[in-house]
Amino acid sequence: MKAAFIFSGSRVDRWEAAREGRCPSEFFYGAVEFEKWGDEVRVIDVGPTAAGRVTGAVDRLAAPLLPSRTNTAALWRIFRLARRLAPVDCVIATYPQAAMGLSLLRRLGRFRRPVIGIQCGLVNFPLEPLRRAVTGWLLRDSWSALFAHSERREMIRRFALPGERIVSCDFGVDLAFWTPDAAPREAFVLAVGNDGRRDFETLIRAAERMKRQVRIVTRRRLPEKLPPNVEWIQGDWQGQALSDEALREMYRRAAVVVVPLIDSPQPSGQSVAMQALACGCPVVLTNTQGLWTDSILEDGVHLTLVPPSDIGALTRAVEKAAGLTDGAREARELLVEEEWDAVGFARRLRSLCARALGQPAV
Repeated sequence: MKAAFIFSGSRVDRWEAAREGRCPSEFFYGAVEFEKWGDEVRVIDVGPTAAGRVTGAVDRLAAPLLPSRTNTAALWRIFRLARRLAPVDCVIATYPQAAMGLSLLRRLGRFRRPVIGIQCGLVNFPLEPLRRAVTGWLLRDSWSALFAHSERREMIRRFALPGERIVSCDFGVDLAFWTPDAAPREAFVLAVGNDGRRDFETLIRAAERMKRQVRIVTRRRLPEKLPPNVEWIQGDWQGQALSDEALREMYRRAAVVVVPLIDSPQPSGQSVAMQALACGCPVVLTNTQGLWTDSILEDGVHLTLVPPSDIGALTRAVEKAAGLTDGAREARELLVEEEWDAVGFARRLRSLCARALGQPAV
């Protein structure tokens, strides 16, 4: 199979490192594993899709017709890319704008390859009826892969999708990279993440009640005045202000990793929680509508769940979770056993590609 993976930025410069095992493979969403299985893989970085003055004006005019989470600058980049994709068998679009753009070209008869869109967060935003109809019209001409099952029912309902075209691929991390070691743990609490679902406000307010040091690794803006025990480390995966090796060492040393989230149907915090568990670190995770652990990981055994925005519960859970090191080790074993790792995700995605191509499941 010849497959093209389209990314929105910051991937191509790390592609060789991922292929050689020098960085974790999960954020290539199966491309590394596809190539290991003998597929011909093309990795394409489209680059930033921020709207300029002209495209911003067009966005305002075209807003009633734009698909969810899409702007005209992103669509224009994808339109220009389409010719380069002619030699491949299928395209895996790893962000919504790419999937929507290619689906629109298919609807217009300008592109004929199957499109598999990795979708996340489409159900987070209310849409006017016309935009919802346009979004559903495009989604029905592509295949959708979700990071967890929790979004699937609402996606089908909201956009009137046929169930066979939307599949939960269950995200997983590179367990060959994220590994524990035998060195002793320290007393600090660690939080990592950049997406809009992170609830660092609740964590910071909980930190005021804690004696432990709290380290927050994010490129998001935090309040200028933080409690004395809170350290803000400005870094992320794309900018590499903090290397993968340095982050792995922090997971290995932390007493607890906290993944604080606002309530949402979107699955969130998967990568950080799984990376930490893979490194043998206890995890505290907010129990949201988009919870992705309920079929595998057990509350109070493998990790600790807390209600959204509950400062007291979060404070208590941190101390409770610090003693769940045995559960964290069991969680890593479960991730391997249930194929909740990068290889399992890639295998499920590859089966969806085969279905889109009318081939037997692999």
